[in-house]
Amino acid sequence: MAAAGAAFVLVAGTGSACANPADGPYSDLQRAANALGRYGHPEEVAAGIAFLAGPGASFIIGAVLDIDGGYLA
Repeated sequence: MAAAGAAFVLVAGTGSACANPADGPYSDLQRAANALGRYGHPEEVAAGIAFLAGPGASFIIGAVLDIDGGYLA
């Protein structure tokens, strides 16, 4: 069993400017804290999860794949 941890990912329907990282009051600060300097997209998280669910990860046990653009690096 493996897990994925995602952070700094843009999602639709956040509802308020403060909750929307793309243009909220802290968006520049959040982008600067991320090694890639940008937000991720749901498709990028899905690709990581698809890898963990596929045969290429058959020998990965008890690991967490951080999908965060380098924030935790």
